[in-house]
Amino acid sequence: RIRKIVNGTMTTLVGTQYTTFNGDGYPGTSTNLGTVTSVWGDSMGSFLFFSDVTIQKIRKYSFSTGIVSTIIGSGAAGLGAENVTGTSCAINNPYFIYGDSVGNIFYSDQTNHRIRRYSIITTLVVTIVRTVGGPGYNYDNITGTSIILNNPAGLWGDSDGNIIFSDRFNYRIRKWTRSTQIVVTVAGTGTAG
Repeated sequence: RIRKIVNGTMTTLVGTQYTTFNGDGYPGTSTNLGTVTSVWGDSMGSFLFFSDVTIQKIRKYSFSTGIVSTIIGSGAAGLGAENVTGTSCAINNPYFIYGDSVGNIFYSDQTNHRIRRYSIITTLVVTIVRTVGGPGYNYDNITGTSIILNNPAGLWGDSDGNIIFSDRFNYRIRKWTRSTQIVVTVAGTGTAG
């Protein structure tokens, strides 16, 4: 369940006692959830976005209507193509989500070893940081589309539109710079400890 607490009172926004996907277009309290790993609310208080790694979807809850709908994910685990609509784009463990102030939702497509961006305006998905080949590490100061990651997890953005993310099994916190598309390490040596 996804819940909110107001003045000490907790209520459910989304979720039932069931975990099997039962479709879109239902009120939040009639919508089944799997494993929700991340939530993010827009600055206007209109929508709550959340990632569900069990059903391989990123969805939104409307505060005005109470209805849940899918924005990203075809429902099958896989690697989605570039510049396709969100609901046509396969994902694989969308672990964490973040939204900026200009209508983009960023998410870690964890098992695909990518950071991707969904436009609320166009509904299209593109990759901004990706692994070429399998998971691994190939140093810093490389463009996001040439970098190699290993299970990216949490991510956030700064006021300049840069994305900071954890490169989980490379044991690093890294930054993608919007203006240059370059990825650098900001914390971590590459060794756990």
